[in-house]
Amino acid sequence: MNFDKNSDNSNIFDLSFNEEFILQKWQETKVLEQLKIASKEAKEWNFLDGPPFVNGNPHHGHLLVSTIKDVLARYHSNLGYKVSYQIGFDCHGLPMEQAAEKELGKKINSDANIEEIAVFNQKCQEIQDRCSDRFETILSRLGRQFESDKTYYTSNLDYMNALWISFKQLFNKGLIYRGKKVMPYSYGCQTALSNFEANQNYQSVIHTSLYLKFKLLERENEYFLVWTTTPWSLLANQGLCLNPTLEYVLVDSCEHYWVAKDLYSNIFKNNEPIIKTVLGKVLVNLTYLPVFNFFEQREFKTLNDEYVTSESGTGIVHLAPLFGADDFRVCMDNNIIDNKASNLPDFLDGEANIKKQLVLDDKDLNGKLILETGNTVIDNLKSRKLYYKKESIVHNYPLCWRTDTPLIYLAQDCWFLNIQMIKEDMIKNNSEIQWFPEFVGTQRFNNWLEGAPDWCLSRNRF
Repeated sequence: MNFDKNSDNSNIFDLSFNEEFILQKWQETKVLEQLKIASKEAKEWNFLDGPPFVNGNPHHGHLLVSTIKDVLARYHSNLGYKVSYQIGFDCHGLPMEQAAEKELGKKINSDANIEEIAVFNQKCQEIQDRCSDRFETILSRLGRQFESDKTYYTSNLDYMNALWISFKQLFNKGLIYRGKKVMPYSYGCQTALSNFEANQNYQSVIHTSLYLKFKLLERENEYFLVWTTTPWSLLANQGLCLNPTLEYVLVDSCEHYWVAKDLYSNIFKNNEPIIKTVLGKVLVNLTYLPVFNFFEQREFKTLNDEYVTSESGTGIVHLAPLFGADDFRVCMDNNIIDNKASNLPDFLDGEANIKKQLVLDDKDLNGKLILETGNTVIDNLKSRKLYYKKESIVHNYPLCWRTDTPLIYLAQDCWFLNIQMIKEDMIKNNSEIQWFPEFVGTQRFNNWLEGAPDWCLSRNRF
């Protein structure tokens, strides 16, 4: 058959014309309907289409994946199987919300009223309709076989109802729980992110690291010397932590400072005398004076945990369980925070701005982005003679891959699926899947399953 629109000149071949010509022939001969009739009684080959987000036009990645899906469906159709030609579109989540916010020219915050949310939802619907039409047009031109009238949308009420039914079944099986965990948080998107998302955008940044002094309460002229790369997190300090098996030395340098023995030479350059040497377990349960106490904690103590190392800093870590997973774990294990973490400081809004009146040297931090308070904290410590020194460090730091804003590791109140209860079944089921290439399933995915944490199902969004 000659597909050339210029049949009298075979040297001219118009790809665009031929695409349209073939599509027209498929429509005229009802190819898809004939395929379905021919395989009506055949064995089913189930195909689940992981849906693309419809927050913009399709790009090369969409087209490549769609072509691979179509090839697999055609191959099994040619083998005589009954194949599903249904496709779908993901209409929920941050990609859609950000597209709507961009077109509306404003963010939808926690103080939005019902009228603003209605306008926002309508904008999401407009984007869904526009982009899904564009997707179907492009997929047709690719030659992909699909049934447009059976396309599913995750915004469909029946689809969402099915998800809630599934959620209820999981809940009834005891697999759903509510709790607080420290997770990567994007204040640009105003929500927690998965670890996968948090690993998408590491960048080399320069941060100010700080050495500061914590006074032992009942010892004259004796301090714990602590190092932190997040001076702003000191606003939420709730403990100090030392490694029980490391050696610590008390150094005479005008004042007396406790530091890890292995790090002594990194900090002190003038052969300052060592008064004594003890293991970290000797320095546990000592009371110290906090540098800040905005949240009425009654007592501040030293704790022990082996996650503390002598690779950098001073070997003594300040614990802010609001901002660190290890901090959270150690403080919960030692009853610094209760088992529901209800006594964690609560002083940030959804955009990581301080929502409480915190005054340092006549500067009210209320309304300030927490990440931008470090210099104010350092200046305050200097004025109170609790500052030791600061340094600039260059390190890789995670940024939100959608907004390019720095991430904060922040304790979040969320709903979780208990992966630990079903992990063995997941690993067993994975071993029965035929992976291409094989190592993806037997190594990469299997290893991920073995170390998988509980799955955070909720988002801090409307």
